[in-house]
Amino acid sequence: MLRRNMEAGLGGWTNNACESMNNVLKVRAQWRLNQLPELIDKLRELVASQFQEADRAMMGRGEFHLRPSWVRHRLTLDIWGGMTENQRQRARADCFRLQSAPSTSTSTDGDLTVTYRREAGKKVNQRKRRRAERSTTVKTDGRD
Repeated sequence: MLRRNMEAGLGGWTNNACESMNNVLKVRAQWRLNQLPELIDKLRELVASQFQEADRAMMGRGEFHLRPSWVRHRLTLDIWGGMTENQRQRARADCFRLQSAPSTSTSTDGDLTVTYRREAGKKVNQRKRRRAERSTTVKTDGRD
């Protein structure tokens, strides 16, 4: 499931994913201490390799594949080879654009911001009645 989420650029990161990337970075550094400029270079190389894997996924090559719902972004190797760098950047942006951020609500003093959810603050299975919908009340005659 984590791999599918990564392929689609969705959230769902867990501590295992962070530990996995930490291990990849340590392997690239050959388990040795590095100076900061060397570490920055290794991080750039790692990010560049991830972008290459994403490009391969768009062409249907490599270890990762696009989700079926994202197949419309798939390009053939011939089309990719004939594209300019600007066209490639636009194709990447269309394919790997993050989902829109959830709507939020901020308090009047600006100290608190919370994510808005439609179902928040409602009891389970509670629904809003339509205005014109009649409510039914059981009438009793008071002689119980």
